[in-house]
Amino acid sequence: TYIVQQAHLTPEETRRFVPLYKEMVAKKRKIHGQLRQLRKQSADNERAARALIERRDNLEISMRQVERDYHLRMLKVMSAVKLKAERKFHRMKFRKAARNGH
Repeated sequence: TYIVQQAHLTPEETRRFVPLYKEMVAKKRKIHGQLRQLRKQSADNERAARALIERRDNLEISMRQVERDYHLRMLKVMSAVKLKAERKFHRMKFRKAARNGH
């Protein structure tokens, strides 16, 4: 994968990193799906609007917590310098999705 190549992971680091990475991505996708569903909802009064805002904020916080938790676990597998490749990969994917209108 891109991350393994860019970070120059050893076979042992790869063996330990890839399952963590896949778990993190799965959890983030689930939260992202919830955010996407939330964006489709409308609020026709103050109370409903407030509830949607609070739910969105909580989901975004959950997303960051997942990232933080997994980054801490990944730092036990590889150096911070190597982990930066994972962040670079996500920024690259985000930019590509933004260009494609996703």
